[in-house]
Amino acid sequence: MSKISRVRGKIASAFECSDSYEQAAPIFCAGYTVYSGLRWADPQPHERVALLGIGGLGHLAVQYAKAAGFETIAVSHSPDKDKMIRDLGADEIVRNGKSLAAAGGADVILSTSNSTKSMVDSIQGLRPDGRLVTMGADAEPLSISLMDLIAKRIRIIGSQQNGPEYLYEALDFVA
Repeated sequence: MSKISRVRGKIASAFECSDSYEQAAPIFCAGYTVYSGLRWADPQPHERVALLGIGGLGHLAVQYAKAAGFETIAVSHSPDKDKMIRDLGADEIVRNGKSLAAAGGADVILSTSNSTKSMVDSIQGLRPDGRLVTMGADAEPLSISLMDLIAKRIRIIGSQQNGPEYLYEALDFVA
């Protein structure tokens, strides 16, 4: 059991972590970020979760979504990552928003991509009442069809590391 110290400003606190430092370290940034996004999306047991951007954040997002019991779809433009994505637990791999829609769509898209173009494209695959959670950023503005927003009742959520309780949950989840 490792003892982890969390420092914020002038306040430091310690808590126990059953993982080794090496196992816990990625959770303090990438894992915490994607876990927070998944929690903000509030997926329900019957919903499908898609992950856009299978890289530093995205590989952890696939694992969290799958471990939480959701049907997990990776949206990846890189066929060379397919084996790794499957090994991480994705049930399906699609290349873009159109193929996500053709595969039945997703209720939640966790976007860890820094490509606004890819985020806008992925919206094609959102089901009615779907949520796009953005965790990656680009300088280009996110421009979406108001008709899609209204007709499909889409919600767009910006997410980051959202409070210490999500960090504790993210660490407990992988313990």
